Amino acid sequence: MLGAPPLYGGYEYTPLEMNKRSGVPLKEKNNEALLLMPRVFTEQAGFDCQAVDLSWANYNWIPDMTICDPYPKIKGYNLEKRHASKWISEHPQNVRPNATSQAIKRNFLWFAFFKISPMFLRESIYDDGDWWTSDDDFSDIIDYIAKYSVLDYLPDLTDFTGGPNGNFILLESMLTHTSMDLQAPDFVPSEKITDKGKFGAYSYNDTVSTNIAMLKLVAKWMDYLRKNGCYDNTRIIIVADHGAGREGPREFFTEGNSIDGYGLDQNHPLLMVKDFTDKNGSGKNAARKFTIDGSFMTNGDTPSLAFEGIIEKPVNPWTGKEITKREESAAYGVVAGAPYDPGKHGLYKFDLNGIKTYDVFDDMSKASNWKERKE
Repeated sequence: MLGAPPLYGGYEYTPLEMNKRSGVPLKEKNNEALLLMPRVFTEQAGFDCQAVDLSWANYNWIPDMTICDPYPKIKGYNLEKRHASKWISEHPQNVRPNATSQAIKRNFLWFAFFKISPMFLRESIYDDGDWWTSDDDFSDIIDYIAKYSVLDYLPDLTDFTGGPNGNFILLESMLTHTSMDLQAPDFVPSEKITDKGKFGAYSYNDTVSTNIAMLKLVAKWMDYLRKNGCYDNTRIIIVADHGAGREGPREFFTEGNSIDGYGLDQNHPLLMVKDFTDKNGSGKNAARKFTIDGSFMTNGDTPSLAFEGIIEKPVNPWTGKEITKREESAAYGVVAGAPYDPGKHGLYKFDLNGIKTYDVFDDMSKASNWKERKE
């Protein structure tokens, strides 16, 4: 709820800035952030846009992609959970037979309980989609496959018939939010895990395994783009709303791993950029080896990275302000943990009472560069 809006919408949608616009409902500001890049690309560059499963769209747990409907050049889709049954049927060695049909029959009864119950009991009965099953392993793997299958089927969901002015594709995946041990070396879901890989002895192996799986699936998709002549002329950005925040070694931080018990790696999300590539292998966009850039950045730079070289002065269609990268090596109002449920916040502002916020300067890996914000 707090880490995703700046990723989609830039620095006008950090928690600090969203709370300053106290006359606009949080849901509306969140929807603005989600639609900022799609609107700018379609309205200011003439692109077509496909958007998938945008985070908390209309503040619905299952994203309400009807927020795209007022914009003819923006097509919104829900893909999560749509391909789990197909994946299970095509991988019978990974999930026990008839798993989906057995679950549907059982959940029909629980859905009946849900419908006849008063509103205040329904959230408990729904149980985050588990419907009080005692078969936790089965429930976990089905939920995982619902997310895993979307990335696995990306080649099947991709065509190359876009319009002449370019395409902007915005895909959100919850795969790495549902960690579990996977079968190495391919790191695929399986009810029986016989090989956890080299990280199997660590308590956080499920997090590592899931990130490996995600990167393998994305790499498979990129190979598919290469084979179809679409890799070099595509700018690809892979970015997260936050880091792992799990127990275990955190070698990234040089002066301690936490402040007041808050794991700093929670605010160390992934950001990877593959720019347009010159097929001739020369010039600014020549193909380069993988490099790590230690420059101060945040995921709020994502829109500017996406627009660079395509739209000279992109403008936020809701506020009229130009969208720019942060020039200084600082991030203001970084929130050290907060509820992710819209019901735990106000209608217009994030409720940060009792939650510390920090200004972070220069090298974020040094705890001494985190200064608690006093307002």
